[in-house]
Amino acid sequence: MTGLAAGFFNPAQEGVHRWIEAGPLHVNIAMVVLPSLSVVLAAAEDRWVVWATQAAAVVALILLVAQPDASQTTTLAAVLILVAAFRAPSRGAKAALILFAGLAAAAAWMRPDPLQPVAEVEEIVGLAFQISPLIGGLALIGLAAFTAVPAALTRSEGRLRLAGAALSLCLAAWAVTPLFGAFPVPLVGVGMSPILGAWLGVGLLAAMTRARTV
Repeated sequence: MTGLAAGFFNPAQEGVHRWIEAGPLHVNIAMVVLPSLSVVLAAAEDRWVVWATQAAAVVALILLVAQPDASQTTTLAAVLILVAAFRAPSRGAKAALILFAGLAAAAAWMRPDPLQPVAEVEEIVGLAFQISPLIGGLALIGLAAFTAVPAALTRSEGRLRLAGAALSLCLAAWAVTPLFGAFPVPLVGVGMSPILGAWLGVGLLAAMTRARTV
């Protein structure tokens, strides 16, 4: 959560705090950390670790609403709802987490977002179709495969299977939310943050799966 909080100590863009400046790098920190957080949320085993990761997700949602970033808030809210449905320590905790996640997502979408879309980042799929329907179609196929792979290839026991589903849900939300606002399209759009974040999440999931099978 330190990374998300650090965004508030970096220069804002029209009042929006989604990025960390690291020399020449302009990093969307939420897109770097959310895939790994999704995996950890779903795969945590110890009861106290489950509580800690779910509390961290609640704090992260508050920070994402404050940035504001409706895309990433919706992404984490969807993952938290999925994980809470299966992994919440109690019925009361499940209800509270699901309600909070839904309210956080709604609050994020209600906040004004002054940023305008950049064609090669947020509107890349439409731009691809303008250039060639074939390129646009391949972009959509790539996005669909990108989102489905973690869930499709995770066939271990319950926690890791849920972790694969959570990571796929995270990536799917990234791919869908640009339809409703000026948010980066992962993988096919310009920007390293979603690519780095996705590979960190996939690497963590693969490491956990390997540890289970060794």
